[in-house]
Amino acid sequence: MKAFSKKPTLTLLSGISMFIMALPASPTWSQGHAHSHSHKDGDSHKSEKAKETKYLFGNHQCPVTGETVVPESFVEARNEKGKVYGKIYLCCQGCEKRANKDFNDLYNKFYRTDKKTGKFVGPQDLKNRTCPVSGEPIETDSSIEYNGMMVHFCCAGCVKGFLKDPDPKLVKLVPDLKPFEYQRPAGSGTSQ
Repeated sequence: MKAFSKKPTLTLLSGISMFIMALPASPTWSQGHAHSHSHKDGDSHKSEKAKETKYLFGNHQCPVTGETVVPESFVEARNEKGKVYGKIYLCCQGCEKRANKDFNDLYNKFYRTDKKTGKFVGPQDLKNRTCPVSGEPIETDSSIEYNGMMVHFCCAGCVKGFLKDPDPKLVKLVPDLKPFEYQRPAGSGTSQ
């Protein structure tokens, strides 16, 4: 299966929008910003997802059917101004339309709701001190929210590299990987 290319605008609901509006705006780097790494495009989404997935940093049950998701099937949204990026994983492409329609509610449910109390929560700050893309020390004003987790970078340019294939980078940042262990459904194979 191929990843969905449609990227709806993430319009945030009341709880999230209040949080996002409180985030400080990140200044764009001036052209004089120097650092020793480059921002390569790297491998394509398809080749990265074709690898066996051990951890999946998103919902593991399809919000439409309740079946186990496959990493290659998802809808995503980006609020670049608010620096919030998210994916809702699905069991198949057939669930795309409904997931897109309910994206904001699903994002809140999966990534901004405490599973024990049912209450709204802010994103989990991973408190990483080095950039997951370059390995360099982070800058205090270069961070994003991805699937309910705050990830910090050395510069705004590394965000694009992170978003191309975030899961392998999150493996190195998330303190407890157990909740993210993933079992591919029998017979689903891998995309090529």
